[in-house]
Amino acid sequence: MSIEPEAIERFLAWTPPEHPEFKGKSANELCDIIYRLTGAPYVHFGPEPRQHQLEGLAFALWQRRALLYFWMQLGKTKIALDWLRYCKAAGWSWGKGLVIAHSPVGVDVWDAQAAIHSALSVATVVSGPGSLDRFLGACEGGADIVIVAWSTLQQLFTQKRKSRKGVSKLCPMMDAAQLAGEYFTSVVIDEIHLAGNHTTNRFNIASALVQNCNCRLGLSGTPVGRDAFKLWASTFLIDGGETLGRNYYFFEAAFGKTRRNPFMKRPEVIFDKTKLQMLKSRLEGLAMSYELSEVRKLNTLRGQVDLKMRGDQRAAYNDMVDKVIKIKDGDTQEIHSAFVRLRQIASGFLPFVDNSGASRIVNFESSAKLEWISSFLEEYDGVTQCVIFHEFVHSGQMICERLKRAKISHAWLHGGTKNPKLAIESFQKGRARFLVANTAKGGTSINLPMADYLLFYECPTSPTVRQQAESRPLARGDRVLLLDDLVCSPVERKILGYVQEGRDMLSVILHSRSLLRDQD
Repeated sequence: MSIEPEAIERFLAWTPPEHPEFKGKSANELCDIIYRLTGAPYVHFGPEPRQHQLEGLAFALWQRRALLYFWMQLGKTKIALDWLRYCKAAGWSWGKGLVIAHSPVGVDVWDAQAAIHSALSVATVVSGPGSLDRFLGACEGGADIVIVAWSTLQQLFTQKRKSRKGVSKLCPMMDAAQLAGEYFTSVVIDEIHLAGNHTTNRFNIASALVQNCNCRLGLSGTPVGRDAFKLWASTFLIDGGETLGRNYYFFEAAFGKTRRNPFMKRPEVIFDKTKLQMLKSRLEGLAMSYELSEVRKLNTLRGQVDLKMRGDQRAAYNDMVDKVIKIKDGDTQEIHSAFVRLRQIASGFLPFVDNSGASRIVNFESSAKLEWISSFLEEYDGVTQCVIFHEFVHSGQMICERLKRAKISHAWLHGGTKNPKLAIESFQKGRARFLVANTAKGGTSINLPMADYLLFYECPTSPTVRQQAESRPLARGDRVLLLDDLVCSPVERKILGYVQEGRDMLSVILHSRSLLRDQD
């Protein structure tokens, strides 16, 4: 079907409606806007919101359907939870809220954040036997929001069908997804760029689920990747095509150009880079973006990523806790060994000695931390320089394997590194975007001011070691540093708490093994 040039000209001439400027307004002005829009005064749950979070919330409430392109770890989840709360308070969303998380571990993160930053009741749904019944129960139950991962939605709303050529493939069950969509009147789609391909089951299922949602919010830290055409699908899920058109191929014709490719039978359509600024201008009416360089009030933004163990990992942790209870008082060697084992299990592995006396390591099929690392790498922008500190050598090996699988340049610094100087220089000069470092090796005497993000896969038990590791990137002037801890077990939460108090938990537990007994 041919597209008239006049239609494309009219489409490109369209300008988005103007909206107030939210960046730079005072906190009082933003709170006043929120009150005037929703009729409810701004009340925060948990930590007080930062300036950029209030700006994002006011913008999203003004739009009701909006995209927030906020740099990773700038608090998009908190903004979205506040947004869901105020959409409900204003009467814009009278049904349930739907949160589509980017992964199963993302469901846990949303669940934990909801408990901190809102009073909304939550129902979570994960893949596995009985997931359809759990999803229907969540839809019909009393929870304010239902949190589900993309992978679970694909399990629930796809079935195998044979094509005309007799090949079986997964196809979306659109009727079932549309029926489920009748429960929801607001939606938050996390990492919405993952639905950037309009031909996938993921996109089609999401389109059916959000059909009745008056309020829609998309979150992403990576708005424009290598393929700007993928913006169409994410914007369509939010505004139904108002900004970039209701038909992908029309959008492609408007913002693309053709070129001959000797390896293809037909001309190839590529994005016309001369129209990139025009595309960004159109998105300004729908999206707010925030880069880390714009956040200036704090030099270090600290966060804690709370995760949950499941399956074989959780079973192994609980089994080890049972063994701890049976340890005799005063048996410091056994207590120390159990402490180390609990930490290793929380990190996704467990060493053991087989029947022949050989030392081996089992990696858990479900590892909360490694799943989070994989999700983080999916969001990674390819530019940010990150340092990941770990305690156990095997943890570093597992992290590096994930980085290698994601094809991200990295260096590993630990006791067995043959050329530590080369590993450090590769990160300092930007050849490696990630530095994976054991705290004993990389936590002292190294200057890492180029790091934008510091992640503790495992926190050292010594406050001194922790302080040394944290100080590696601090010679950075006014640039902001993001710092996160991955926490998925009671032992790790206590380690972090003791370190913040300036106490070494390892020395404390030798005299008080009851600290190891708590379970999730």
